[in-house]
Amino acid sequence: MRGNVQNDRGSSPKYAARVPESIRTPDRVETEQLGDLTFFDGMPSDETVRKVYDQLDFARGVETFLSGCPAASIQAFLQGMKQAWMGTFSMGITEQLLDAQTLWLTPSTTVVYCIAEINVEHGPTVMEVPPGVLGPVDDAYIRWVTYVGFTGPDRGQGGKYLSPLRNSGPSSSTRVSTGACWRATRRAPVSTAWART
Repeated sequence: MRGNVQNDRGSSPKYAARVPESIRTPDRVETEQLGDLTFFDGMPSDETVRKVYDQLDFARGVETFLSGCPAASIQAFLQGMKQAWMGTFSMGITEQLLDAQTLWLTPSTTVVYCIAEINVEHGPTVMEVPPGVLGPVDDAYIRWVTYVGFTGPDRGQGGKYLSPLRNSGPSSSTRVSTGACWRATRRAPVSTAWART
């Protein structure tokens, strides 16, 4: 019997497990990505070990690249703002409605945008939001921090947001996990139903 060690009398060991064939490692496994993987008594051959480790290295490299895409995107976004002479904490307003030629991920084409970099690396920051806007604040990995305006705690009435400290008294408070974050708000028409909430 495969996998059993014979004793001196040639009989099966007393404590030998009867492993079903269906769960044993086959001697050869065909894969599309790595080719053939070979095993002996469940142990991978040296070539199979090399192939699997190479695949793990490749997979981790891809994971690292994909994990860095959000941060690289925001970094490029902030650098683009600086090239347009927008410093940290300054507000930029789009001159016209955006369209398919805009190098921006999923912008709306029916509203005017206000964008700003908020940097809390050297201490807390107070952001004052005017009435009649809506939009998110995201950190440097495009992770949601808070909403402002109609979708935020100020409910479209305007207000002050303190980051990154909590329990800040009358101001709404948020906490970010990265030094820089960004804000994109949209100007909403005053006649919308949101303005009456």
